[in-house]
Amino acid sequence: MIRLSLLERARETLKLTLTTSIILLLFAGCAATRHAETRVNPPELIEKTILPPLPSNVSGELQLKLRLFIDEHGNVINVRLENPTGNAEWDSLAIERIYHWRYTPATANGSPIKIWISQTARVMSQTPRYLPLWEIVCGTKEIADSVIYALKSGARFDSLAAKYSLDPSKNNGGFIGLIDIYQLPQSAWPLLLNLEENNFTLPIKIGMYYIIYRRATRDINQ
Repeated sequence: MIRLSLLERARETLKLTLTTSIILLLFAGCAATRHAETRVNPPELIEKTILPPLPSNVSGELQLKLRLFIDEHGNVINVRLENPTGNAEWDSLAIERIYHWRYTPATANGSPIKIWISQTARVMSQTPRYLPLWEIVCGTKEIADSVIYALKSGARFDSLAAKYSLDPSKNNGGFIGLIDIYQLPQSAWPLLLNLEENNFTLPIKIGMYYIIYRRATRDINQ
């Protein structure tokens, strides 16, 4: 889960729209052979560090063509920038930050695997939208549905987070702080933009997980 320092706030941040394709499958167990019957679910970005401001030679938006090697835990092990911007300092800093991105593990027939992916990141300026958020990260849809039922029945969000969430934020009752929602997975944006104070979302499927967000009462937008 992203943790944004208040010192990193700016009038503009960078919004990423990602397109992913599998380009090479490696080491599913001890085998390196990809079989036609293998069902591969690609990794999904769930946590990202903010990229540096757009380089001076780029205006509006930028498309980065990336080749990433992601291990069976969702860590980025290798980053290759296929289309350098012409600003070596910016490219180096961007690559350094991409190493801190986290993904859901890719799976082959349900088992986590290491994988190379090709990813195109469309980077553009975006006014940040900060919300104070709580979260419950559930491992299955059934658990997420039971959490929603309990919330609708009046159960406390922090108690349910402590009991069911798979994220370390459970130790804080699920509170994750002031978050720029554009640094969260894109599928969460429309729900969070329309979420009223003290309300919670329905489960949002992100990779293998189902995440429920709750908006706290305090809001910061500058």
